[in-house]
Amino acid sequence: IWTKEENSLYPGGSFKWDKFYNDFAVGSGFGLRFDFSYLLLRTDFGFKLRDPQIQTGSKWIDANAHYRDTHQFIRDRWTFEFGIGYPF
Repeated sequence: IWTKEENSLYPGGSFKWDKFYNDFAVGSGFGLRFDFSYLLLRTDFGFKLRDPQIQTGSKWIDANAHYRDTHQFIRDRWTFEFGIGYPF
């Protein structure tokens, strides 16, 4: 989400045509949808590939980075979502 004009509360948050593409995140993943006639259940697993929040160096996630702790690797890279809603 960008601001229309510069704002001191959100430094670097204004929209600029020549730089906005650097603010996109890229991810991959898979999900399951269970569409009942009265209810929609969904689960999604996502994996970060590019993180625009990284301040220095490449914003692409290094797939070969080694972690001592498997749980830290999962917390840093994977996202799990569960949703309940109405079918459209």
